[in-house]
Amino acid sequence: MSTLPKPNSAPPIASIGEAQHAIANLERIMDALLATVEEETALVRSGRVTEAARIEEAKSELAGRYLAETERLKANKNAMKADAKREERERARAAANGETSDPAAGEPEET
Repeated sequence: MSTLPKPNSAPPIASIGEAQHAIANLERIMDALLATVEEETALVRSGRVTEAARIEEAKSELAGRYLAETERLKANKNAMKADAKREERERARAAANGETSDPAAGEPEET
């Protein structure tokens, strides 16, 4: 399960792009955790309890990463709200001026 990035000691989320990345990371962790639990359940149902027990470490690691990333997002929710509101105001200003905004470029484009 080493393909999923581990959150560092909860670095602050400084932009909407970073927030989107953190949310995507949380989704990957959730998918991996779900697959692990489903695998464990299938092994237990088939009577292969010893094999199921070997999955425990991976499941625990994923659960810890899920908790850490969730806490990181919670800790930054006010900053993310403020960034989203600021971006919305910028879009409204650009629309009022007849511009389209390309959030990836960070610059408005003339239409």
